[in-house]
Amino acid sequence: GTALGNLKQIYYYNEKAKTENKESHDQFLQHTILFKGFFTNHSWYNDLLVDFDSKDIVDKYKGKKVDLYGAYYGYQCAGGTPNKTACMYGGVTLHDNNRLTEEKKVPINLWLDGKQNTVPLETVKTNKKNVTVQELDLQARRYLQEKYNLYNSDVFDGKVQRGLIVFHT
Repeated sequence: GTALGNLKQIYYYNEKAKTENKESHDQFLQHTILFKGFFTNHSWYNDLLVDFDSKDIVDKYKGKKVDLYGAYYGYQCAGGTPNKTACMYGGVTLHDNNRLTEEKKVPINLWLDGKQNTVPLETVKTNKKNVTVQELDLQARRYLQEKYNLYNSDVFDGKVQRGLIVFHT
């Protein structure tokens, strides 16, 4: 029902917060970084508030050039300008010296009901040396929604109850 609909909205329909070489010193709370003017053409949001697990992680990125890639949400986003700020958890990497000379494709092993399924190698890819799990996860989920309607409760007679995505380093 509603939970699946919300997941489909966030992971599939919403544009991703995706940009390179951004910098911000602004914060709302000590475990956040506020990117003012992040959205230039969004009908609702202007700013992006990124939430981290700790102040130590914030200190790694605050005031430095960073790349962002993640799923954002607006409902119950607390911080920044009310109703004009979207929130995102993590999804940040340092920009400088974080580029690969050529794009890396990340293979996916997909198993459904004990049977291995082939996933095109182009499905998940990155041009970064250090990449967030969120960036890889969003690409994998997009494929699963497009191919298998992951977030539709009537798929597989509503029997999809759980799943696991594992990334090997």
